[in-house]
Amino acid sequence: MSAASREGTRRSVPSRLLCAALGVVMVAVGSVGGVYASKATVAQRLYRRAKFGFFNGTRFEVPAVTNGAEAVALCRRAERLYPHNWYFPSWASRVTYLEATDPETSEERWPVALAESTELAARALALNPYDSEIRWNYAETLVANNRLPEALAWWRTNVVEREFWNPANHDELARLLMREGSEASLAEAVDVERLLVSHGPLKRELSALRRRKLKAAADAERARKKAEAEAERARKKAEAEAERARKKAEAESERARKKAEAEAERARRKADAVRPAA
Repeated sequence: MSAASREGTRRSVPSRLLCAALGVVMVAVGSVGGVYASKATVAQRLYRRAKFGFFNGTRFEVPAVTNGAEAVALCRRAERLYPHNWYFPSWASRVTYLEATDPETSEERWPVALAESTELAARALALNPYDSEIRWNYAETLVANNRLPEALAWWRTNVVEREFWNPANHDELARLLMREGSEASLAEAVDVERLLVSHGPLKRELSALRRRKLKAAADAERARKKAEAEAERARKKAEAEAERARKKAEAESERARKKAEAEAERARRKADAVRPAA
């Protein structure tokens, strides 16, 4: 072998080592990616069964899921395999929420289901705070936990103020306000009505509420004016009666004075008549 060929061989050894190293890295990355993709695929299949199998008859090719606990277990398995998909905890939260609000759920089970739904909803929200279904489900779990003021404050700050342009956000705000039920909340719900684009049941209900509030305000104004008019008439009547009583008292006093003067004059004259002449 010539000196030139030996020199070329020595120079090609590092290149071969580098290529081998890069090949090993690519194989490792590919293997990791393959495992990751496989786990994501299995997780998606579990989620598909948990969602479409839960409604028996919706997707006939999906095996039926007998109850909510099985659907939640499938979602939790999917989440362990692929923890980045917010649909897994979101659907599990929805299923447990339906279980917690079902009248047939036992007294022992529904608090557990509600706590589980709240925890899953918060986890889904942490993965995707912009999904409308996740946000709605989180607000509903707060309401079910008797935390309606907190749900209202959270919806205003994290949904309406962030996406003021979306009429659906105002729809839900109006619903929460009406469920809260105070005068201030109902007044705010009526104000929200002008922002609604839809003409569905909510807008009709809010329009009816606005008309009731306007009628109540008009009735209250009429009642106020009527009360003021009656109070004014009562005041004038009392003043007139007081004036009549004063004049009557003055007249009686004057008659008594004149009578006393007349009696005094008669007594004086009688005394003068009885007195002997000097």
